[in-house]
Amino acid sequence: LIKEIKKYFKNIYDQNNTVASYLLLGKTYKNLQCVLREAKNGNVSSVVELCRSGQEAIDLVYLFSEAKGQKYLKKWFKGEIISNKEARELMDKSVNEMLASLSKSQVSVKDMKADVYWIYSLYTHSGFGSLLDMIDVYHEDFDFDGYAGFHYTRQYLHLVHNIVVNILLGLKNIFLICKDIENLSKTEDLL
Repeated sequence: LIKEIKKYFKNIYDQNNTVASYLLLGKTYKNLQCVLREAKNGNVSSVVELCRSGQEAIDLVYLFSEAKGQKYLKKWFKGEIISNKEARELMDKSVNEMLASLSKSQVSVKDMKADVYWIYSLYTHSGFGSLLDMIDVYHEDFDFDGYAGFHYTRQYLHLVHNIVVNILLGLKNIFLICKDIENLSKTEDLL
């Protein structure tokens, strides 16, 4: 389904939301393939870091698809790093505007996503708590053989599910923008 997006642009070097989404979703899919290989080997830290990277890419897909995110898209194509904070704040605002229109109570999407991002950061920045996941308690040593890592990878397997769901939501978004009913339907079936 990701490859289907390519029919909506002529050149991979075009600087628009469709190309950005294609590249970001492709990157996330490749991350997913790496996550599965790393999970088999019990490399929990690598799994979490790859999941974080994939989630950040999916957040950019959302950010760039919104009118308010176009300024970030231009910066991104110029090579600037776009903080995940920008996507979290826009997502928070969008969700709460929708909830307000439905007369529902507000939710802090920004805070929820920031909490998850903080947990990911423990692994990316080698926080002590994340390193505890890499201790083989049976041998009281660093988990060079991946036994503890395999256990924690199984515990965190929901992160893999989350990537798959978010790839599909990103696809759904781009197919809605492109008015591609056939691929939207296929994406809905997978969701």
